[in-house]
Amino acid sequence: VYSNIGAVPATGPVNVFLMDVMDTAPDTMEIAKRKVLKYLETMPSGTQVAIFSLSSNKGLRLLQGFTSDRVAAIAALQALDVEWFRNPPKMDLAYALQKLSAYVSGARGRKNLLWVVPGMPAMLTRDGGYSWGNGDMSKVHRLMDTYERLTAAEVAVYPVDPNDNFSLGWKNLKAKQVAEDTGGLALYNTNDLVSAIGHAIDHGSSFYTLSYIPPNSRDDGHYHHIKIETD
Repeated sequence: VYSNIGAVPATGPVNVFLMDVMDTAPDTMEIAKRKVLKYLETMPSGTQVAIFSLSSNKGLRLLQGFTSDRVAAIAALQALDVEWFRNPPKMDLAYALQKLSAYVSGARGRKNLLWVVPGMPAMLTRDGGYSWGNGDMSKVHRLMDTYERLTAAEVAVYPVDPNDNFSLGWKNLKAKQVAEDTGGLALYNTNDLVSAIGHAIDHGSSFYTLSYIPPNSRDDGHYHHIKIETD
């Protein structure tokens, strides 16, 4: 099998920046680029990052495979087109995230998805956002499937809002819930996003994995309540 996609590291933690052009205004994405570039310029050595873009014109694209090379990561992000002129969206968001989870699943251990987007455009929760009033059941099921795939791939979602303005809206609350449900942190209401990104990556640098096998040793399709105690 021949591919032009770079190999993923054998083990995590690894960090994926998803520059969501599709759900971000062009001027806001320009701000986001500058802030993420500033982080990359001071990124600690040995930090593994990959950069994806999601856009109306081009769908999901891998801009830079996993690398610890600051120069390569910076060059890839500098080339990002914020798309001042946009076509209608080509790719379903849930499908795009499923493709992304498939790409990173080759690495064992935790993956940190830093999703650069104002607020939260999709409820990546176990109920697919049904509890938030999403009445489109086909969309609910797609988002539930996406949540399961991200969980199986050990992906923690870190929504990153590039706006400086201090406000708390329903999209911020959605971002907070998605982050909590997937094991990440929601980054918003900060004028020091560079430090916040560094904190998020540091937060995801230590992890543990819990595995569970049902008593009958097979997947019976039911939820099982598990109680864990620590001293």
